[in-house]
Amino acid sequence: MEIEVPFPLGKQGSGRSGQMNIESFAKLHSATAPKLIDFDDDKIEIREGIIRNTWFLHVGGTQPYYNMRVELVPLMYVTQPEYWEIELVGILSEVGLPATKPFHVVLLLGPFIGTKGIEVVGAKRKRLGIPPQ
Repeated sequence: MEIEVPFPLGKQGSGRSGQMNIESFAKLHSATAPKLIDFDDDKIEIREGIIRNTWFLHVGGTQPYYNMRVELVPLMYVTQPEYWEIELVGILSEVGLPATKPFHVVLLLGPFIGTKGIEVVGAKRKRLGIPPQ
């Protein structure tokens, strides 16, 4: 029994040729719906979890549209960087309601920690060391 794996992890074409589809995936256009958004400098911190050596990134701010979904999205790397970049993105899946509201998002850092820490990338950038100093 052969299990089909969804694109981009699956094989090229019908999933039977044996070739990974990484090249085709890399050639795709970037998404335009998600946008990097701003965060409040005093509402960004790393907190230790209740299990030793677990860390959570907390980011807060004001989103520009009331119905915007805000997420923290870690970039993917082949080797561990000094500072792992994590993007703060706002996503509108419908017409934006032009009213602001506060947001607070949390990400379990787990494998998304660089040798020195992380860098939150939104409308601006902020580097944070791990463990927090």
